[in-house]
Amino acid sequence: MTHDGVERLWRLYVPESVDRASPAPVVFNFHGATPPLGTNTASLLQAELTLMKDKAAAEGFIVVHPQGLSNANGRQTWNAAEACCSDDLTRDDEGFVLAILAALRDEFLIDDRRIYATGISNGGFMSFALACHHADVFAAIAPVAALNGTTPCDPSRPVPALVINGTDDELVNYDLAAATVAVWASLNGCDATTSSSFQNGDSACDAWSGCDAAVEFCTVTGGGHTWPGGIDVFEVFGYGYTTMDLSATDAMWDFFLAHPLP
Repeated sequence: MTHDGVERLWRLYVPESVDRASPAPVVFNFHGATPPLGTNTASLLQAELTLMKDKAAAEGFIVVHPQGLSNANGRQTWNAAEACCSDDLTRDDEGFVLAILAALRDEFLIDDRRIYATGISNGGFMSFALACHHADVFAAIAPVAALNGTTPCDPSRPVPALVINGTDDELVNYDLAAATVAVWASLNGCDATTSSSFQNGDSACDAWSGCDAAVEFCTVTGGGHTWPGGIDVFEVFGYGYTTMDLSATDAMWDFFLAHPLP
C-alpha cells in the first residue's frame, strides 16, 4: 500500500483455522532494527524467528508482519522512539499500522476487542508506542528485548503489558527495561508487590498485584537480545543466548487471550 506518499509492505497470514464467519483476533508482530540483509527481509525474518505463523494456525488468529523502512545505515527500522532506531522521526509508522487495520477491516471480520502488538527490540519499542498513543485500538502488548522510549507516554486507558527481557542483553540494558516495567505498573495503578506467575529453568515471570490492567515481567537469566523459545537466528548475529525454557510466543498468546479490550 501507499501511505504518507511512501510505498509500504506488510505480510499477512490468515490460517485456515480462522473462521471467516466470526470476528478474528489480530496480532501485529514487529521486527527489530534489522541489518541490511536484503530488501524487505526484516518482516520475513521476524515471522520465522518467532514461529508466529505456527501459533496463529494452532489458535486461529490473523498475524500481520509489517515491514519497516531503511534508515541511513540500511537497517530496517521503526520510528518508535528517539532512543531507537530510525533517523527519520517524522515518519508516520503508527499511521501505517492503522492503515493496515483499515485494510483488514475491508476484507475480513476483525474482532476490535482483540487487536494486539508484539515485537522484538525496535519492534518492541513500536509496541510500547502504539500502547502509549492508541490504547483505544490495542488491547494489550508484549514487547520482547525492548523498553519504552516513548515520551511523553500518556495512554488513554491502562494497557495490559507482558514484557520479556534477558539479563545479558548487550543492546537493551536489563535494569533500564526493569525500570520501564515499573513505570508501566505505576501507569496501570498497580501495587508495589509482585508474585511469581511462571518459573522454568533460567526463565521466571512476575505479575504485579492490584492493577487496573495487568503487568507481567519475564526475566531470562543469561538471556541475550533474542526471542525466547524462537529460532536462534539472532545468536548468529552475536546477540547472545536464546533460552528454550520460555516460549515468548506461547506466553504472549496466553496473555493476549486473557486481556481483550474492556
